[in-house]
Amino acid sequence: MTNASLPSSNHLRGIVLVLLAVFLFACQDTMGKYLFAKHSVPFVQAIRYGVNLFLIMVIFAPRYGFGFMRTDRPVLAITRGLALALGSLTGGLALRVMPLAEMNSILYLNPLIVLFLAQPLLGEKVRWFSWIAAGLGFAGLLFIVRPGSNLPTIGMDYAFLCLITAVIYPLLTRLLSKTESTQTLMFYVGMAGTV
Repeated sequence: MTNASLPSSNHLRGIVLVLLAVFLFACQDTMGKYLFAKHSVPFVQAIRYGVNLFLIMVIFAPRYGFGFMRTDRPVLAITRGLALALGSLTGGLALRVMPLAEMNSILYLNPLIVLFLAQPLLGEKVRWFSWIAAGLGFAGLLFIVRPGSNLPTIGMDYAFLCLITAVIYPLLTRLLSKTESTQTLMFYVGMAGTV
């Protein structure tokens, strides 16, 4: 094996961070499922986003001043934040009535839809291995959900609304990341979710 074929330390760090993020998202979904059974979904989500907004202000305001809140594209930044907030809300409502695995499996349609929209909306070329990975995710969805199974209709409706927002959010993230800072995008997510 040559040095050129070995992953760099940045690649390994990226892999570790992705695995950590997936683990933390699984913990978040599990805690959400528990909390949504005892408290209203909007209340739990408002607390989540309120804490997020508070931490953003405490961490970024001293370092960047309040200039990090300015954006040249406020409508898109707010729309992106609202998409994630609405996705969190509809996802939480789905989790109240659906099993966690089935809810998350529906969200595996997200990569497939984003790939279909990446070329016409963002002008990005999609590589063949991306299609294979998205196709495998979709096959897993069909295996878990089993069309015709007895999942509650209202839960499926909420899950598909969550899916729509889960498509809008990364597309807007990709679009806005070309002109906006990470801190600005995080602020608008926290603000939209809190409101």
